[in-house]
Amino acid sequence: MQPTPFIEIVEERPILKEGFVLPIDKPKGPTSHDCVEWARRALGIQAVGHSGTLDPMASGLLILAVSKGTKLVPYLTEENKVYQAVIALGVETDTLDTEGTPIRSAPVPILDLQTVREVASRFVGRYFQKVPLFSAIKVRGQALHRLARQGKAEQIEPPAREVIAHAVEVIGLEAGRIALRLDVGKGYYVRSLARDLANALGTVGHLAELRRLQSGRISVDAAIDGRLLEQAAQGKSESWQSLKSALVRAAIPLARAIQFEKIQAPPSWIGRIANGQPLPIPQSIRCIQGKRYAILHNEELLGIGQCDGSTLRLLRVLCH
Repeated sequence: MQPTPFIEIVEERPILKEGFVLPIDKPKGPTSHDCVEWARRALGIQAVGHSGTLDPMASGLLILAVSKGTKLVPYLTEENKVYQAVIALGVETDTLDTEGTPIRSAPVPILDLQTVREVASRFVGRYFQKVPLFSAIKVRGQALHRLARQGKAEQIEPPAREVIAHAVEVIGLEAGRIALRLDVGKGYYVRSLARDLANALGTVGHLAELRRLQSGRISVDAAIDGRLLEQAAQGKSESWQSLKSALVRAAIPLARAIQFEKIQAPPSWIGRIANGQPLPIPQSIRCIQGKRYAILHNEELLGIGQCDGSTLRLLRVLCH
């Protein structure tokens, strides 16, 4: 019996045996779930998830989590994201992006780069952002996008959520299109920014292009081409050989994928961690209540712990 591709990768990089994080460069068109399915088929393993959904019209960094890496998805999703975006002024769509149906139009005033930059600076910081009608946010127990597709859009008032934008940099303005570079926190909707910035400029608009460049410390520059993953999933042997080489290079061990401060576990801790028991905090660690730590043994990530008084309470266990 031939080994699965996942096992072949582990044979070349044993540190990946407990799972890994895989950055891919998602092309425009497929959904984030499509990319997960490509990885499942190409690797021969079902335990694959993703961190931070990218809409079909968007491209760029999508972080896949393989095997035990799926346990880290909630933490990877929390990381700040960097995007490159283009907003088209003059037309608003129901989805707030190019895939939607136009619902209103407005003249575009004469704008200069300095004015747009001054207005865009109002969206830097922490504020309440109204979520798009076509989103997965739930209202009355149902996802907004489902209610909208049932023709109930006029009955729905999308909620506003607190978000943070660390930077909103206007890098270009041409023919009613604004090019931006954004550094934003978890839960930020670039589609909502397209609507709000256009309104603040005296017109309407929608998101025309979106590309994710970075999540936390992981950059799209280190990602593998998503189309290569798709071709390998289709069973093309030559694609698998190219993909295998790319995977061995790009796959990130779990201990490096997580950004929490690291604690090396003595051998006596391993059994306690496997049983989910609280751990004594080493004297060398200045414990901050609520702070989370990555617990390692050598290079293997054993778990995620949170400071709770004088102990580390285990939030995630990754060892057997």
